[in-house]
Amino acid sequence: MWFFLALTSAILAGLRRAGEKQLLQQTNQFTLGWLIQAFSLPIMLLAMPFSGAPLNPFLLGPRFWLPILFAMIVFYPLNTLFMGRAMKYGELSKVMPIQSLGPTMSILFGFLILRQTPSLLAILSILVICLGVYVLGMKGTVLHHPLRPFLEERPSLYMLLSTALVAIVVPVDVIAIKASNAATYAIVSTFSAAFILFLAGWRVHKVALPEHKLLKPILILGTLQGAAYLTVVMSMVGGPVACISAIKSSSVLVGAISGLFLLKERLTMNKMIAFALIAMGLGLLAYS
Repeated sequence: MWFFLALTSAILAGLRRAGEKQLLQQTNQFTLGWLIQAFSLPIMLLAMPFSGAPLNPFLLGPRFWLPILFAMIVFYPLNTLFMGRAMKYGELSKVMPIQSLGPTMSILFGFLILRQTPSLLAILSILVICLGVYVLGMKGTVLHHPLRPFLEERPSLYMLLSTALVAIVVPVDVIAIKASNAATYAIVSTFSAAFILFLAGWRVHKVALPEHKLLKPILILGTLQGAAYLTVVMSMVGGPVACISAIKSSSVLVGAISGLFLLKERLTMNKMIAFALIAMGLGLLAYS
């Protein structure tokens, strides 16, 4: 059962990317970001029985609030900016697989911040995933400098920066969750994200609400995000966390494939090989 719940979470998280890309052509990333966070809150509340009773956040110490402040001031504004620009100006099937570098970066930052040492198999999986992203950036049959796609293509660079921010915030999240519980952190962080992105949208674009006709599709995307969280939390009740994490990471491939089928993006041999290598790397990472 946990496998199907985790897979459902990955599919829901990946499918909403095509909808986000379409909406980014009609509104700005901050407005879209805060509304998706706000609309995901109701269904997240349904996940509370599966993730523990919420605690009173005002009675928690700095190990909870400092990560929250870091996420509010640094992570959410910058990640929303980079992610929004990557998805708006790039092909989903090209930029989404770059997110597969997230687990590999998380291993690095986990070692630096939490002193968690990766296994040899985990290192091998990192190399396979990096090879997949390298192939994705190839043009023709000519090898290139590993950083070339990110220096020449702004959407790829924006997605790489977004992925690095996510990797940095993951071990920080772990610190805050250990200082509270998953339920408390999920609610407080989601509310904080909605609040800070609302302020960013108002400050940068002088508007915090989109056209009325866009509210319904944004509500659907917010519900998808909340449902993805609900299903992954339910899967964690009875399943191995490492495998669940790897299955959830497959959402980057679901998002990329949705770009091919829903947005009619071009399928190339490089993309097919890259998708296969990234899927193999994520599988090895789960096994490790």
